[in-house]
Amino acid sequence: MPDTPTEPDDESDADTGATRADSTAGEDESAAPTTVAPAGQDDVNRRWLIRLLVALGIGIPILVEGATLLRMLRSFLLGGGGGGGNESDSGGDPDTAVEIGDEILPETPPPEILRRAVVVSGENVWEFQARIRVENTGEDPYTFRVSALRTDEGKRIADPVATERLAPGEPQTLDHTWRMPAGERPASFEVLASTETATGTERVERTVELGSFPLQN
Repeated sequence: MPDTPTEPDDESDADTGATRADSTAGEDESAAPTTVAPAGQDDVNRRWLIRLLVALGIGIPILVEGATLLRMLRSFLLGGGGGGGNESDSGGDPDTAVEIGDEILPETPPPEILRRAVVVSGENVWEFQARIRVENTGEDPYTFRVSALRTDEGKRIADPVATERLAPGEPQTLDHTWRMPAGERPASFEVLASTETATGTERVERTVELGSFPLQN
């Protein structure tokens, strides 16, 4: 008598197929890459950006102020300095710089006028040629002296020139040439004016800033 197929075998095959399908689906899910954004990453980036902007806002003004301070220190250390005396003045105001035709010491009664000023360039040495007209318009003997010239690079050239002892009403013209390092220009005079009064000698000592003068080859 032939055997009759039973239904449990079909159900077993179906269950096995379903199990394989579920296993394959699980493997596919486990193999698929999963991307998870770091928690709070946007907040961290935002905080760093804010810190960077704050640092730039504070650092840039500090750098600007520091550069300004360095320029002021350099100008003070390398600029014209007084030649000593009771009333020395380093000057430095471009509005009061002496140009051709100006008086060198306006505070003294006798005028000292810069009549001529020119810079002559050379291969190794530059020269500053100046002419100063002094006239004693006061009532006491008067002497005017240029003690030194200082260049725009801070070099002091002690090559003095002075008038004689001028009696009231007596004039004198000073012509002098200062030799400077090549490429440098005159920046200031160290001057001394002396007036002999009945009570003693009055001295006025100044560092006078000079203007810009023509250059000749």
